[in-house]
Amino acid sequence: MGLRVLGNNVLVKRDEIEKYKGMIELPDIVIPALEKVSPKGTVVAVGKEVKEIKVGNRVYFQQFGGSYLEKDQNLLILREEEILGFVDD
Repeated sequence: MGLRVLGNNVLVKRDEIEKYKGMIELPDIVIPALEKVSPKGTVVAVGKEVKEIKVGNRVYFQQFGGSYLEKDQNLLILREEEILGFVDD
C-alpha cells in the first residue's frame, strides 16, 4: 500500500545534513541545532493539482515547514506554495 498525495501537496524526501568535512567528523557543537534539519530535498510524489513541480526535482523549502510522516522523519508533505524554488532536471 503506497501513499497517495492529494491536491496541491508534494511529498519530499529531506536531505541528510553532512556530518563530515573531508575525513573529519564534525561534532554537534560545530553544527548548531537549527542546522541539523536540511531545507532541501528530492520530490518523491506530487498531487494532481501541482503545476510546476515534478517527481525527481530537487527543491528548497523553509527549514521547519511542512508536515512529517509519523513513521519516517525524512519524509515531509508540503503544499506547492511552501516550496521556495527547485532545480529542473
